[in-house]
Amino acid sequence: MRFSHLRSITETPTWGFIEKMMTGRYPPYTPEKMKKMEKLTGKPNPPFNRNEGSADRPQGIGGWIYAAGVAVIAGLAGSWYRSSQRTR
Repeated sequence: MRFSHLRSITETPTWGFIEKMMTGRYPPYTPEKMKKMEKLTGKPNPPFNRNEGSADRPQGIGGWIYAAGVAVIAGLAGSWYRSSQRTR
C-alpha cells in the first residue's frame, strides 16, 4: 500500500484464483461489483430498524445470558491455559 497526501489508494493483489473471483471487495465500487457481492452475500440488512424508539426497547434477557455464558467459558479457558503454562 502506498501513501499519498492527495488521496489514499489500495493495491489489489493480482495473484490467486480467489482474489480474482472476489474483485468486488476492492474499490472503485461500481454497480456491477455491488450486484456480484450481493449475489455472494445476500442483501445486507442492518441489525436495527429506523423506527423511533426501537433502540430503547428491551430485546429480552437471552442476549445477556448468552454474553454471560461466553464470558464464563472464556474465563475458564484462560485459567486452564494459565495453569497449563505453569506446569511446563
